[in-house]
Amino acid sequence: MNAKARADVIKLAVFVVVAVLITVSVVATLLDLKLAQPQNSYRAVFANATGLEAGDVVRVAGVEVGKVNSVDLDPANQAVVGFSVAASQHLTTHSVASIQFQNLLGQRYLQISPGSPGGAPLRNGATLPLANTRPGLDLTTVFTGFQPLLAALAPAQVNELTGSIIAV
Repeated sequence: MNAKARADVIKLAVFVVVAVLITVSVVATLLDLKLAQPQNSYRAVFANATGLEAGDVVRVAGVEVGKVNSVDLDPANQAVVGFSVAASQHLTTHSVASIQFQNLLGQRYLQISPGSPGGAPLRNGATLPLANTRPGLDLTTVFTGFQPLLAALAPAQVNELTGSIIAV
C-alpha cells in the first residue's frame, strides 16, 4: 500500500470513529440515557399509582435524579413502581415516595423525600413498603366531589369560585 492510500485509510478511520461518537451522543441525548452515571434501583409499593408511567421522572427536592422503570401490579392488587436514581442519592428506610403532578396535563413524577431522620440506608434493589408511600391526588374524585356544590350554585357564583381557586 502506498503512502497516499494509507493516509486515506487513516482519514477514513478517524472520520468513522468521530461519526460513531457523535451518533452515540445524539442518541443518548434523545433517549435521555445516563451513560457512565452509576444508578441504584429500588421499588416502592403504592395503593394507587394512577397516571405514573415508565419513563417518568424521579425527583429529590425538586431535582431530577432518576427515572421510573416500571409500574406493575402485584398479587395483592397493589402497584409496584420500579425506579432508579443516581447512586449519589442516599435513600433510607424512612424515605417517603409520593406521586405528584408534573403539569396541568396530568403527567406525574415520583417524588422522594427523606422522611424522619435516623433511617438505615436502603441497599440497591430494596423496596419501600406501602407505609412509606403516598399515592397521587385523583382529580376525578376531587371534581366528582364538587358536583353537588357546583349544581347548587348559580353560574356567576361558579365563575367566582373557580377564579378564587385559580388565584390560589
